[in-house]
Amino acid sequence: MRRKVRSITICRVQPLPLLGPFQERLDTLLTENEARHRRDRLRMTRIHDLLQREGFKGSYDAVRRYARRWAEARRKDAGDGAPAFIPLCSPSAPMAQIWGSDLRRVGASSQ
Repeated sequence: MRRKVRSITICRVQPLPLLGPFQERLDTLLTENEARHRRDRLRMTRIHDLLQREGFKGSYDAVRRYARRWAEARRKDAGDGAPAFIPLCSPSAPMAQIWGSDLRRVGASSQ
């Protein structure tokens, strides 16, 4: 007889005990970094160094993981309720009204 095998999904989320007091500062650094031009953005190693100068004792990986989750959360929220313009007719529709049935593509063979 076959036994039913259940698949177990384990989702580990690493705690942020050392990052806690510096989380607000890291959010500020990430927001400022995102607003900069692509060439002028700081790398995560540089952001980690800045936090260490302020007394952060955590690892680079903790900063990197937090920054990745922060960026994913920002991307997910971008489309929720954002206004968008969706045209209801094609751009050539007004021209068809003006020219009627004489509207043809340039370079198209006449049939």
